[in-house]
Amino acid sequence: LLECEAINDSDEESRTVSTKVEIEFEPQVSLTADRESVYEGDTVKISCTAEAFPSLVEYQWNVGGEEVKEARGAMELIIDADRTLNGKKVTCFARNKIGQRS
Repeated sequence: LLECEAINDSDEESRTVSTKVEIEFEPQVSLTADRESVYEGDTVKISCTAEAFPSLVEYQWNVGGEEVKEARGAMELIIDADRTLNGKKVTCFARNKIGQRS
């Protein structure tokens, strides 16, 4: 909150004007999984949280560099672990009008 106070010698009262400053910034992203170790056949829930202003417009998930279209816009991704996922990177992209982060 910023305030400005003005005083005029001909007026006995000072006048104060206030304004609120809001800083816009791109998302700051973090991922959490509901389990530390994953085995073949497990179901894993991965959550993406992002702090941003203005609030987020869109979430996007990639697994092994490929977009998971069914999860577009979701803050969580549920994966049934199998051998094809071994070594693949899971990425959450969060985007607002300022920018995008993963």
